[in-house]
Amino acid sequence: QSRNGALNRKLLFALLLVGLSLLPIVSAGCAITPDGNGHVEIPNTWTSIGDYAFSLCSSLTSVSFEPGSQLTSIGYRAFRESGLIGSITLPASVTNLGTGGGGVFRLCSTLTSVNFESGSQLDIIWSNCFESTGLSSITLPESLTEIRASTFRDCSNLTSVSFESGSQLTLIGISAFRESGLTSITIPSTVTTIGNGAFQDCTALTSV
Repeated sequence: QSRNGALNRKLLFALLLVGLSLLPIVSAGCAITPDGNGHVEIPNTWTSIGDYAFSLCSSLTSVSFEPGSQLTSIGYRAFRESGLIGSITLPASVTNLGTGGGGVFRLCSTLTSVNFESGSQLDIIWSNCFESTGLSSITLPESLTEIRASTFRDCSNLTSVSFESGSQLTLIGISAFRESGLTSITIPSTVTTIGNGAFQDCTALTSV
């Protein structure tokens, strides 16, 4: 019996090694290795992008989503301090950015534009999502209900934020736009809570 047990353990170990050898090899910090142009296309079968999936992936410069995307959530610090350059357009199916945490695009200093597909279902932008990015302007979808703490903090190039007609926004979190470059903003009438320091140190802000 002990001999059989030893054989079984050896067999399990051999199977484990075979399984590990079949796993895809990806670059450190990159859930999918970018192509030669630094691009990654997210398959339309993905329903979520996990925490830290592309965090610190310096070789990643652009991301697109396969048509018919079923993506609903993008995890904590998923693209934090990656090499994203220019713009990214998020699928309409995404409901949460930074689910349960935040910092999705934090410190992506060369990310200058974020767009949302028509009919966006985005509900919550979690804390620090766009902190210290290169955004210059953004239009937030009608469906958005919450902008959590420090979402746009230290976005020094961000001069313009607008909201789609019929905005359902209720919350602007603590330090949400702190130290940003905003010059003016029109807050939707649906907003019931504005956190402490939401516009603190916005030295160019002249109209709210």
